[in-house]
Amino acid sequence: MWVLLPPNGEIIGRLDDKVPPYRIKRGQITWSARQLDGSASVPSQAMTGYGDIGFQSGDPSFPNVGCWQVSCWLEGRDELRFVRRVR
Repeated sequence: MWVLLPPNGEIIGRLDDKVPPYRIKRGQITWSARQLDGSASVPSQAMTGYGDIGFQSGDPSFPNVGCWQVSCWLEGRDELRFVRRVR
């Protein structure tokens, strides 16, 4: 699984901008996020649609600006983790 992050990992002016994962093997993706410079979090949720391999639409919408760690799991085990700044 991989993602294409925006320049500098920053999202500017849009709390709901997406960074969709791409699966290189079959499976269901779930994700969650936690704010690194605050106490907010986004609970774990499943991504649906677009089949079971390749592009998967969706990503957390963030409740506020800040630095966020996003974790994605493929079939509950293969984890992809990245950090992005929302401002």
